[in-house]
Amino acid sequence: MLETFFKRLRSGQSFSETRPVTQAGTQNYENVSVVFVCQAGEWEIKALLLAASLRRWCGNAIELIACVPGPTEVWGELSAETKLQLKLLGVRQQSIVNAWGREFSHANKISCLRVPVARPIIAFLDSDILCLGEPDFSHPGKDRIRIKLADAAPFENDVEVWKRIYAVCGVDFPDYRYPMTATSQYTLPFFNSGVMVVESSFAKKLADDWERLSAVIRLAGNLPDRRLWSDQLGLAVAFQNLGIKPQVMDFRQNHPTHLMPLSLFPDVRLSHYHWPTVLREEPKLVAELKYYVGASAEVRKVIEANSEWSGILGSRKRTGGRENVQPNTLLITGISRSGTSYLCQLVDTLSNAMALNETPELVTSLLGQGPAWGLATYLRRIRRLVAEGLPITNKVWNGSVINDTAVRDELSTYIPPVDSEDFTLAAKNTFAFLSSLPRIRRVLPEARIAVCVRNPIDTIASWKASFPHLLNADTSVRPVGNANDPWISPARSAELRSIAETQNLANRRAMLWRYLAERVLEDRGNHVLVKYEDLVVDPPAQLRRILGNWDAGTPSQPITSGRARSKRHVLDEEDLIAVSTICADVAAELGVWECS
Repeated sequence: MLETFFKRLRSGQSFSETRPVTQAGTQNYENVSVVFVCQAGEWEIKALLLAASLRRWCGNAIELIACVPGPTEVWGELSAETKLQLKLLGVRQQSIVNAWGREFSHANKISCLRVPVARPIIAFLDSDILCLGEPDFSHPGKDRIRIKLADAAPFENDVEVWKRIYAVCGVDFPDYRYPMTATSQYTLPFFNSGVMVVESSFAKKLADDWERLSAVIRLAGNLPDRRLWSDQLGLAVAFQNLGIKPQVMDFRQNHPTHLMPLSLFPDVRLSHYHWPTVLREEPKLVAELKYYVGASAEVRKVIEANSEWSGILGSRKRTGGRENVQPNTLLITGISRSGTSYLCQLVDTLSNAMALNETPELVTSLLGQGPAWGLATYLRRIRRLVAEGLPITNKVWNGSVINDTAVRDELSTYIPPVDSEDFTLAAKNTFAFLSSLPRIRRVLPEARIAVCVRNPIDTIASWKASFPHLLNADTSVRPVGNANDPWISPARSAELRSIAETQNLANRRAMLWRYLAERVLEDRGNHVLVKYEDLVVDPPAQLRRILGNWDAGTPSQPITSGRARSKRHVLDEEDLIAVSTICADVAAELGVWECS
């Protein structure tokens, strides 16, 4: 067990000895000065945590400088506890001035680069970062900078807006493009200024150009209102004006934790969490916070004075020590009317599990360019809310997940009970999930996926008796997976258009069922295939197949065997001919074909 970090500080022990024993200390920080903003209020909490984490992981050799904006009547004054803790951490406090004041508080970071330092490398860090390992602050080279690409493109990547930005600044328009970190979308050079490593002799020149061009962009009347980003836009233009092509660092050195779950990236050195709501969703960050708070009365006092931060210190349900482990996540998908809602309800009846039934975010998170990180962060947020006993929105009725959305389909707010923080979280969606399995696996690689299928005769009979879009086999109403979805291959797009152009409704429905069944077959071996009849006849056995050794708790009420319901009476001869002609071979391959 590590000795208490801050006791070592007070005892005068070397800061380098506070480094976790697992660290070899491979980085040389004797030539590095780290600067960061420390202003009164919430930001002093973030700055304190950043300083403590840097000192823990980088040792005593690195110079830490807290840049305090003034005057105090504009920016406020740091608390006595913060000043004391910075002193204990060996952090130099340096006054800075931002001519824009609170109107453009982001310009504080520009002033940080003007702080005089004797060391050859100056590294600026946003204060809303936690250090989780030894960061790479190696020398970028003469008149050079190391920085990460931005998370996403501004202005919806409108090239005409970019041209106006460069024109108003009087700078040549660049002819190259870079992919953004979170979206993978190519855009004009655009960078995240949260972590910058600069040759210190060049830092002031960069800061002057950066501030000047940011001001031009900020005051320009012919540009969209993106004042929050004007500093990053100004930085990109400054690089072009100064003839710099930065060395691009990977996101381990500036991980966008607000957009991408930390648990997927075990080697992150600097976690850019942005807000306490994000920090409290990441067990590893919560553990780091509690480590520092438990070791320092001053840090605890500063945090307890802020309600948003103090809530993180409250007791949660049993943590189970899962800081670096993917939580139990089950995704339920399949062909509509094949038992997905019933399976969703079965999982939700377990005492240490809860299930989301087609909440809107499960679809909207799959829209747009790039990997579906929004799905992963949405489930992360739900997991945190449930663990803390806070309300969520779901398709529930009288506290239970709706088991047939054709009968009742409405959202309600409630507080789902679970046994522990390590509960099983299930999320159900049919068409969007089934159309997006490769994208989903990239962002949720450890999730277990259950795919529900049923005999096409009974499935299509249920389509005819339920929703209009199923009755009409209309995929155009689907936001994800329709013929115009950019993630759908040209061949699949053409197939969906062919289905939509088919006038005969019986044929159209059968064609759509086959299309969906082929998506299931393409993914064979990567999921648990759940046949509707097996699920209804012996639900406990199917739950054991799906959940395996997960501790999902016990049923809140007895789970009984049932009998598969059928609405075949709604089918006419034309339907039966279409199904047997179009679907039989694929249904047999899935093991669900029987025509009697």
